[in-house]
Amino acid sequence: MRRARIDIKCGLGFYEGSEVDRERPFELRTDANGMAVRQCRKNWCVGTQSGFRFTDTYVVYIPRWYSRVFADGYEPSSLLDVCEDYRGKVRHEGSQNDRLPVQIALTKNAER
Repeated sequence: MRRARIDIKCGLGFYEGSEVDRERPFELRTDANGMAVRQCRKNWCVGTQSGFRFTDTYVVYIPRWYSRVFADGYEPSSLLDVCEDYRGKVRHEGSQNDRLPVQIALTKNAER
């Protein structure tokens, strides 16, 4: 859904600029395709992954973001703890390219 507002409060982060994010909440807006993107540069990662994936100790530190989503005609989402709710779901897509897709379903407002 387009133009949804995602309010985010950063409790803890290990990426470039996280200090600024912790000082005050910020928001993202979805685009015409219902997507919002936030890139966290120089985010902490540890471990390794072998070529055949026999060894996989690679871990990405997920920011402790608390968020809610608001959109016209829909009930606000419940509070989401990105770190807790999406632990272990980061997709490693190559050197310095990790992604954490977060999908949030909203309920339409009841018609009166």
